[in-house]
Amino acid sequence: MMKKIIIIDGNSFAFGREPKADESEKISKSAIDQRDIYITRKFMKKILKLMFGIFWGYEIIVIFDQKDKFTFRHELSDKYKNKKLSEKRQKQKEYVYQQIEEIKLILKKIGIPYYSTNKWEADDVIGMLSTYLVNENFLVTILSGDKDILQLITNRIRVAFLKQNSFFEIYNREKVREEMGGLWPDQVIDIKILCGDKSDNIKGVGIKRNKDNKTILNYWTEEEATKYIKKYNSIDGMLNNIHKIPNPYKKSLLFGKEKIELNKKLITIVKTWKLDIKPSYFKPKIINKQNINEVLKDLKLELVFEQPRIKRNFAKLEVK
Repeated sequence: MMKKIIIIDGNSFAFGREPKADESEKISKSAIDQRDIYITRKFMKKILKLMFGIFWGYEIIVIFDQKDKFTFRHELSDKYKNKKLSEKRQKQKEYVYQQIEEIKLILKKIGIPYYSTNKWEADDVIGMLSTYLVNENFLVTILSGDKDILQLITNRIRVAFLKQNSFFEIYNREKVREEMGGLWPDQVIDIKILCGDKSDNIKGVGIKRNKDNKTILNYWTEEEATKYIKKYNSIDGMLNNIHKIPNPYKKSLLFGKEKIELNKKLITIVKTWKLDIKPSYFKPKIINKQNINEVLKDLKLELVFEQPRIKRNFAKLEVK
């Protein structure tokens, strides 16, 4: 029988707005010492719902991004994720990361493994870990708020996105194909390589278009990229059939080979184990029930056992 595990993108669970001035102290101040627990409380409330309700019986691992990480992607491109934040957004970022450090202490206290490093992004750690666990006979569910993670989906890895009111929308290979215009998870990477990713400050592959007798430099649109990826399966397939592709797309591919290679490295999540620690580090620990009760008291939470709130039309996990 296969084991079941959840890998949580901790930052996607933690990031949110700061409390408003008129919000009740019930959800923003500790019961023990009145410290600010607004983000910590929201985070742990979600985790406890997962443990004791929605995903009962699953083991849990949490992966965090570090605030000042510097990875191989930053070495490849000084523009990667180099976007200036507003003063308000920077303040919010500092606020959340302060509480993430407390969240880590609580996870350690109750026995949930977590990990973060400044050498790798959380997505890469999740990619390495989920690939390893599949080979160890696990069914893996990744909880995230970032659709970049869809590229990791296989027959034994699925992705769940948290929706409102504690609902999860679960994606498997068929769900991705349905929503991405007939493309499989691994083909989604090629779409981003051509179109770029604004959220990570990655520009797409240039494409020169003639308009009003002027040549204008634009980028591939998602519709254009989907059309050709579907027809030729991949960017490599497009390049192998370059004589069949009309301009300006043909010229874009031929003159954009360096940009294609760079974007591929920036966008593709690492799956081969390259961490400085052994996989045994993530071995689930015995959950400390007494410490959970202490955490509940401090965060003013209580466990309410209810029926799992998963959408009835969620995609089933394939097993082959």
